[in-house]
Amino acid sequence: MKQSTPPALRRTAAFGATVALVAVSSVIGIGTTAAVADTAETSATSTSGAATTATTGDGTAPTTVVEPAAPTTDPATDATPTPTADPADTADGTDVTPAAGDTADGTDSTPAAGTPAESTDPTSDAAPAADAAVTWDQPSSRTNRIVYTVTAGSDFSHQFVAHGGDGPLEYGFAPSIGFDALKWFSWGDDGLLSGKPTVVGAYDFDVLATDTRNTATQYVRIIVEPGAAETIGAQVYSHEDGHNPSWFVSAGGDVDPSGGGGLVTAVPVAPGGSLWTSAAVFDHYSNPLNGPEMPSESVLTSSDPDDVLVWNADTNTWKTTFTARGDRTLTLTSEGLTMTIPVSVEDPTLAFVGSPTSNDVRTTAGKAFSEQFGTTGGIEPVRYSLQYSDGSEADPTHADARIPDHLTLDRETGVLSGTPTIAGDYRFAVVATSGTQTVRREVHVVVTPGATTHLQTFIGPNPQLLGNTTWGYGPGDQLIRIDGTGESATHEDVDSIPVRQGDSLYVKTTPMDAWGNATAPVEPAPGDPAPKVTSSIGSDQVTFLPSVWSTQIRFPHASVHTITVALDGATSTFDVSVTPGSSSSDGSLAYTGADESGPLAWALGLLASGAGLLVWRLRRRHG
Repeated sequence: MKQSTPPALRRTAAFGATVALVAVSSVIGIGTTAAVADTAETSATSTSGAATTATTGDGTAPTTVVEPAAPTTDPATDATPTPTADPADTADGTDVTPAAGDTADGTDSTPAAGTPAESTDPTSDAAPAADAAVTWDQPSSRTNRIVYTVTAGSDFSHQFVAHGGDGPLEYGFAPSIGFDALKWFSWGDDGLLSGKPTVVGAYDFDVLATDTRNTATQYVRIIVEPGAAETIGAQVYSHEDGHNPSWFVSAGGDVDPSGGGGLVTAVPVAPGGSLWTSAAVFDHYSNPLNGPEMPSESVLTSSDPDDVLVWNADTNTWKTTFTARGDRTLTLTSEGLTMTIPVSVEDPTLAFVGSPTSNDVRTTAGKAFSEQFGTTGGIEPVRYSLQYSDGSEADPTHADARIPDHLTLDRETGVLSGTPTIAGDYRFAVVATSGTQTVRREVHVVVTPGATTHLQTFIGPNPQLLGNTTWGYGPGDQLIRIDGTGESATHEDVDSIPVRQGDSLYVKTTPMDAWGNATAPVEPAPGDPAPKVTSSIGSDQVTFLPSVWSTQIRFPHASVHTITVALDGATSTFDVSVTPGSSSSDGSLAYTGADESGPLAWALGLLASGAGLLVWRLRRRHG
């Protein structure tokens, strides 16, 4: 009877070979540590085999054997190996290796049938465990998952079973990131995944089977499909491409505009206009069976037989064109469910966007301005225009002081834009017209001055600058003499202002922006910043007179005096030529603090003298 080499004998041969290798290495001077370690590792690996169960021919109890991986020798049978000779051969080359089942003296040591084989391994009485891989019956990958389906609200249960391994298998479940699997599913290490999902979607799991040494993964996807149709709604669009305005109509007939603003009584449409309608069917858990499209060809009818209804199989929508004005009802049936849609066919009411009836806008001179006056309703196109506060139509091509300068209104878009430069308070109206409908929006625009860039200064012989001659600044800050009043006033450039020794001049100044707008009140109030006036001659007597908001300068010394005026970060200077002699004898009285002309504002005095108007024209002409 021929049998496999017993394990003990194989281990003996292995260890014997190792000892022989050590002896040879010592003779030729090679270290043995690495060889011993390597041989030991090889021996341990080679003893691993697949355990099988065999049944004898006479039906006796099975004998467990180990299928060898390679023959080995047990070092315990030869404690003193000879390093210079092969332990299997004699000196003359005769093979003396015992046959399988025989001892060294030739006696047969094979156990009788049914008798367990006796192990000769002194270190172990059992064969080492097998290293079996863990496998799944059905292949899968992250990109090719095994798919299971379940209906929303139904119970789901699946037992995952893998094979192989060196012992009992345990299972782990790794749900993909991006959904709350714990809300719908539960699992255990026995491989059972169960749950009752109610939200439609795809749920991915990585299922791991392991024996603690080997692991295999199965990739699965659970698709939750909608349940049976239970409720119906309708999506109604005013454009074929689905753009707003649009409305969602519930099964109860509530019409909810997509842009918000609350429920309306009916879907509005103009005579001759069209609406596009699609069903939205939901299950018990509000999962759409079809999203914005119909699940199948549905039925739509109108209470007005003149309306034209066309089904589009490519988009699963109905197009309804309405011919006559008035109210009607559309009836939509899908998936065995029916609902009604109220529709009002009339000219949509034209109105400006927003609830206020007027617009209050502020801007700054020299700053770009833009304001959109949008409307809703009406029949396109909508046209826009400007009206003055008295109701007269404004000509957009003609400048008018009743609206800010450099502002224009786009008649098609309703955008009022431009860069105004004249500060002021303006009131007018924007008018929108669509078909026979007209709506009006009152507009109040306040243009405030820009930052102070220079001073507008006037000099005269009395506090109110009344008289035939005054001085001021023209283009390029050139000192000018102004003669005359009103429209007949004239001017000429001068280098200085003449005055006799002992006489006085009065200075009035206003801060201005780059566009000639006063950045401070023309009629200042107590507490407003006052100008600071200084002279290059220390003996000059400078006195600010708040009652007339003017500065008096008296010149006791004859020479050329340089006067500097400063206010709000800007300055201006001018020269005064003081000539020797007595005070002027033109009959005017020295200023005593009394306002002999009455409570006239200095701005009125400027207009009376023509100085203000003249200087403003000069600056505008050369600006």
